[in-house]
Amino acid sequence: MKALPLCLLYVALTAAILPLAAETRHAAEEAGITSINSDVETKVTFVNRTEETIRIYWLSFEGKRVLYHTLKPGEAAEQVTFLTHPWLVTDDNDNAWQLYYPDAQPRKIEIKVEQPGEQ
Repeated sequence: MKALPLCLLYVALTAAILPLAAETRHAAEEAGITSINSDVETKVTFVNRTEETIRIYWLSFEGKRVLYHTLKPGEAAEQVTFLTHPWLVTDDNDNAWQLYYPDAQPRKIEIKVEQPGEQ
């Protein structure tokens, strides 16, 4: 059996022990935003209007991401939630896009990717 050149062995070992790149966090996550209470129930419908798969996370009482939905383009998901519960939308690689809070009335949120110049 041939020995691996030392540089290839180093690369293989380094790749095996280095952590994977972390997802991009939303500024609200960095600020410590969490769910507060479960007093006022409401509904949110998330609609994926992008051309890629997205993920919908609830931010827990500890501020941790909890995956609730993975939506392909054109798909929708209705979610019973509470007024003080933040919801985070990410791409399929967990890079944060947008953060939403529910309204007291049922709310429909259409997820779109803004093009340069759009507001």
